[in-house]
Amino acid sequence: MTRKKGRLLALDVGEKRIGVAVSDEMGVLATPLTIIRHTNWREDIRRVLDLAQAEGVTGIVVGVPYLLDGTLSDQTRHVLRFVERLRERTSLPVYEWNEALSSEEAMNRLQEARPRGRKRPVHVDAHAAAVILQDYLDAQERRRL
Repeated sequence: MTRKKGRLLALDVGEKRIGVAVSDEMGVLATPLTIIRHTNWREDIRRVLDLAQAEGVTGIVVGVPYLLDGTLSDQTRHVLRFVERLRERTSLPVYEWNEALSSEEAMNRLQEARPRGRKRPVHVDAHAAAVILQDYLDAQERRRL
């Protein structure tokens, strides 16, 4: 699916939290934005769409945690149901992106950047969303080359 230019919002959907990241206008750099604590589907999606409007995004990228062999886990099904519900409530394009290992990658990057002795960052989910979005943006750039 070809997307139009503009900022993107990315989501790392978990059972307790949704990590949120946003791109710059040029679609080059992803930045962690916030987390949404899970309450219920309707409220979670309302909050996502409120953020999308506030950030002026042109699309939403959702990380889908496919297993390494491509099969669906319970968490994969959970996220795909979220994507369906999100698509029902917005006219923005919603892009699925295979986010296998994004949380682990986010933790590795944060540990490398963190001074010794500091505790684990509270917003690792937002950083995982930024990893998802950066991977998506990089793949889009490679396709253009």
